[in-house]
Amino acid sequence: MDDCISIYNFTNWYIKYLITDNNIKQTLMLLEENGIKTKVLNWEYDYVDMMLVDDFFKDRYVYLEHGNKKYNCISELFANVPNTMISKDYEFFGSNPPNDHHPSMFCQKIMSDSIIKSIKSDKLI
Repeated sequence: MDDCISIYNFTNWYIKYLITDNNIKQTLMLLEENGIKTKVLNWEYDYVDMMLVDDFFKDRYVYLEHGNKKYNCISELFANVPNTMISKDYEFFGSNPPNDHHPSMFCQKIMSDSIIKSIKSDKLI
């Protein structure tokens, strides 16, 4: 039983070692101490839950907004909004899009609009 990790303990470990001790937070804090404002956007779900319980990250988090809905990460956007991944962008490429799993131009527009909206809401520009 000692070698089993509960979800609660694993989450605390994950926050401490992968977000805090891995210098992500310290690096962003150092940038801000030097006058550079920061934002956080996730591609995968991996850090989402951990970041949204941390006040520092939560205050800087960029949600991807499309169609009056907010998505926590690019992968969630891919799963819910058509044409956001190049390989599934039939609107731009027609019936044979490239086998490329990066954000499409449409997705990049959603990302840029969401980042700009987040920056404006913080009155950083």
